[in-house]
Amino acid sequence: MIACFPRRPSLKSEIGIPFTLQTRHKPSPPHIADMAEPRTRWLDAARGAGAVLVVVGHVERGLTGAGLAEGEAFQRFDLALYTFHMPLFFLLAGMNSGRSIDRSWLILLRRKIVTIIYPYILWSLVQGSVVAMMAKSTTGMHNWHDLLLIAWRPMAQFWFLYALFVYAIGAAVLRGNAVLILAIGMIAVVAADHVDPGSPIDLGLHHTIFFGVGMAFSRRIIAWRPPRILWVAGAAAAVWVLGWQIVPHGQRFAYLTVRALPCAFAGSVCVMAAVQSVGVLPQTLLAWLGKRAMAIFVLHILAASGVRIGLVLADVPLSATQHMILGTVCGLALPCAVQTIAERLGIARVLALKA
Repeated sequence: MIACFPRRPSLKSEIGIPFTLQTRHKPSPPHIADMAEPRTRWLDAARGAGAVLVVVGHVERGLTGAGLAEGEAFQRFDLALYTFHMPLFFLLAGMNSGRSIDRSWLILLRRKIVTIIYPYILWSLVQGSVVAMMAKSTTGMHNWHDLLLIAWRPMAQFWFLYALFVYAIGAAVLRGNAVLILAIGMIAVVAADHVDPGSPIDLGLHHTIFFGVGMAFSRRIIAWRPPRILWVAGAAAAVWVLGWQIVPHGQRFAYLTVRALPCAFAGSVCVMAAVQSVGVLPQTLLAWLGKRAMAIFVLHILAASGVRIGLVLADVPLSATQHMILGTVCGLALPCAVQTIAERLGIARVLALKA
């Protein structure tokens, strides 16, 4: 006699594979699964590379502000780096924002409050308070009064989160219309040349185009796997060198001008191509940093500046280059360590260190 059992329902996952079949196999270990998805990994790696560049830039500016790094070489390095490292971040952010457009307004707003507004407010207050208390020892120009103005005047690196929120809401209002988003981006980048240089408005207007390009071409960029990737990186680097010739070097905030756009796009493409051409180990390391980009972003100035101030107060004799290397390593390692500890304590989301 054959026993009859009710047939198990064959629910399907998002990729159409029955769950009853999926459960027959053990999931791959995380590191193997990660290596099986190179497209996802290179995007995380590009984000990690961008995080490294942001830390390097702020360490360099902290050293020059403190008088520990002087000379034309540092000025040119600063300008060269700033032509593309923030455009790269906005391109990546635009690529990642397309998925939120189809959500309801309530879900979208709640998501952006949790992932952007909350960390913006929390860490603006934390970093601003530390800078205000140590005003005599830091190169920051903020005081207690500035903390009351963060609703419309973002401080330090947090202008990025402020702009990102505005872009995300604007893109949702336009329902992801690529033509309109790109048109607004082109108008904004031209208008940026006619406002107060270096102001939050200037920064927001100038970077609109990169967020728009990332959103408009996200699918193509994500699927981008050219066969000769090193050639692409080399060609982009060559275009950056050519673009460097038209950057107005004598102008303050020259990297926020229309003439810096070739360098911005070429430098971003070069980084995205380079992270695809490196070996598995460096790409995996960069991807690991990319997944911790929020923690690095909100904590790196406190970490790197704290190390620099400690070394100066201890009268440790270091060259500018040694300060750069040590500051960059600490600006990356300490935030990652804080996130790891916060995750183990179950408070990473409370501290806005993990989306």
